[in-house]
Amino acid sequence: MRHLLALVACTVVIGIAGCGAAAPDQEPPSGRTTAAEQTTGTDDPTASADGPVTVRVRVSGGIAGIERRYVVDTSQPPQRLSEAKRDRVAELAGSEAVRSFAGSHVEPGECCDLMEYRVVIEHADGSTTRIVTNDADNPPQAYAQLLSIITQVR
Repeated sequence: MRHLLALVACTVVIGIAGCGAAAPDQEPPSGRTTAAEQTTGTDDPTASADGPVTVRVRVSGGIAGIERRYVVDTSQPPQRLSEAKRDRVAELAGSEAVRSFAGSHVEPGECCDLMEYRVVIEHADGSTTRIVTNDADNPPQAYAQLLSIITQVR
């Protein structure tokens, strides 16, 4: 029993020490908004977001430390998603609710066992929206639906 408790204690200490620390070749820890995580692109607020978009989603974290990547390019024939779902991705990705949610919503010091979602949306108008969230956030419904469609398991 003592050996089991010692093993659990070591695992917890190692897990805590690793939270929020990124190796130099990795992305910055959660909670830090870099310039690359801001919305970029056209300065014209009337520019149309209609048309093809590419949405890249990186899901990482959790107790097991998983990492999954998804890409949906709505200018290509549907592969993993039906045509209706691909069209819904384009609609949600271009919505004002999703575009205005840009930036990092991860607070410094939040538990590293939460799943983190890094989303990059390349719009038809040339702009890019970057959003970083985790399971502790309460995002707009359009963003939650976008993640749900893209990360669903068939």
